[in-house]
Amino acid sequence: MFYYDQPIEFVSQFLYVDNIFSTKLSSEMHLEHVRIKTRKTTVNLLKKVNLSIISFASALRLLLSVVLPAGNYGTQIFQIDHERMKHHHLSLFGIFWKK
Repeated sequence: MFYYDQPIEFVSQFLYVDNIFSTKLSSEMHLEHVRIKTRKTTVNLLKKVNLSIISFASALRLLLSVVLPAGNYGTQIFQIDHERMKHHHLSLFGIFWKK
């Protein structure tokens, strides 16, 4: 197959607008990609904020306004069942509260 006389490369997965799509139509690769990015976001956030000196309410607001949106990015595209999404969120929360 060609596009403007250039061969089109066939791939099993690709990244588009920071969402991973694969021929398997699986969300697992995307969720792992999001976990890695969220882990980096959390580490950078926790370098600036010391959780031990702020209130629990402030820490919870940080979790819900920074960490959770980063961890949910693109998940609406996939039909992820409640249990898998719960597991995904718990892994994100563990990254945040462990520090």
